[in-house]
Amino acid sequence: MRILFLHDDPPTGAHGGAAVAMDRLRRGLASSGHEVMLVTTHREGNPIDRRHDTVGEIASIRTAYDLRRRHWRCIRNPDTLSPLDQILQEIKPDVVHAHNIHTYLSYESLLHASRVTSSVFLTAHDTFLVSFHRLGSEGYLGDTLAGRLHRMSWLDHVRVVGRRFNPFRNRAIRRILHQSGTTVIAVSHALESFLQANAIERTVTIHNAGSGNAPASAEDIAAFRTRHTLSGPTILFGGRLSVEKGFDALLHVMEKVLQTIPSAQLIIIGDHERARPFLERARPEVQAATRVTGWIAPEQMSIAYGAADVVTTPSLYLDAFNLMNVEAMEASRPVVASCFGAATEIIEDGTSGFIVDPRDTDAYAHSILTLLRNEPLRRRMGETGQKRSREEFSLLKQVAAHVQLYGGH
Repeated sequence: MRILFLHDDPPTGAHGGAAVAMDRLRRGLASSGHEVMLVTTHREGNPIDRRHDTVGEIASIRTAYDLRRRHWRCIRNPDTLSPLDQILQEIKPDVVHAHNIHTYLSYESLLHASRVTSSVFLTAHDTFLVSFHRLGSEGYLGDTLAGRLHRMSWLDHVRVVGRRFNPFRNRAIRRILHQSGTTVIAVSHALESFLQANAIERTVTIHNAGSGNAPASAEDIAAFRTRHTLSGPTILFGGRLSVEKGFDALLHVMEKVLQTIPSAQLIIIGDHERARPFLERARPEVQAATRVTGWIAPEQMSIAYGAADVVTTPSLYLDAFNLMNVEAMEASRPVVASCFGAATEIIEDGTSGFIVDPRDTDAYAHSILTLLRNEPLRRRMGETGQKRSREEFSLLKQVAAHVQLYGGH
């Protein structure tokens, strides 16, 4: 098949999980014999840049605007539609598969795609088909703990974005999805249930895949620990550092961990500047125990996982599919994860890790301490998680599910 991917950001240099997941699928499809092209965007330079990487052709369209207008421009961005039409007419894809297009390529690109193929798909990596921001409201958190589906109102959106609220946005998105015949692929059942509860139709769930990387060597792990002055029991956390990702909550958890294991250390994979204000508010002993590495290339992450004893993902929003959960399991590391989002679909509570509410810092710290103090339990949970990751979250399985969906459309 000739498959055209659409994604706002190029795969090189991107740190978001959506870009990593998209690029893994792109490479997996190409390795299976399909012709895969990517259309993405850039801010400065030529109107259209075209190049090839080891997977296939990448065409990048220049577009830039005041991002305060993104809740309007996400519907239709005239900068990108005409160049996209040219590419669509030139390659005539069998399948158009969009990923994150809610900032630059815009949802109207789906309508343009439907003029050349009836096989149009959009992978939802987050809640932005419905929400205007990460979904971490008290209403959502409370509904999740109560086992209720969360339905959003216009007032929920106004509380988050204020005067930037576009009252026509969601209706326009649903109209485009319907008119283009787009099938929405949610990356987790938790996300699909939320989308369906908020009037997004024609959905299916296909989980993302892990990295497929082999475990790191003992030499590489030792060098990593030396480089980052890691000498004690180590907890790994990473991603875009924010309150929603649970970074504040984790620093409070770390206070409690250090009261029991003073030699424990926290390693953060993420941006130094974003980490600074959080760490400045933390207690001195937490600051002293924390190491921030900066961003690490995806292919090097297996070394970071190998250097840790426990991995944690304490998200306080609907985290649709945190890749760190699967990648940690691939590296045979147990995970202490949030009960909000899709972690419960990845981690078997009490078997390959623990699922805990990060706001209950005593319970969260207890789960981490249980693992740090029990090496046989860590090993057993790590081995179970690694087996599960290979069976349930392999790239081969993800590619096969997509090919079946494309072909059955």
